[in-house]
Amino acid sequence: KQKTAYEISLGLVGSEMCIRDREEIEAAMESVGSTYFNEDAEHARACVEKTMAAYEKLLESAASEDARGRVRRSMGLKMEQLRGELKMMDSAHDDH
Repeated sequence: KQKTAYEISLGLVGSEMCIRDREEIEAAMESVGSTYFNEDAEHARACVEKTMAAYEKLLESAASEDARGRVRRSMGLKMEQLRGELKMMDSAHDDH
């Protein structure tokens, strides 16, 4: 069975984009206290915002409430984890 564009998008948001975002947050965390932190943190925030927007778009484009529920079950925790990691990054900067 071939995957639909919707299923492909779901996979990208759910895995590849989250991996990229976590790497960007990690890079920012490694630069806490340096002159590079603000730029690294801004880049990480922009990446996470794009991922969150893609997630919301997937929810909006889901054909039914059942489909939206599947998206939330498969990706909701990943999105919450990204939000939490972003908050940790921001608080790490506040601590320095």
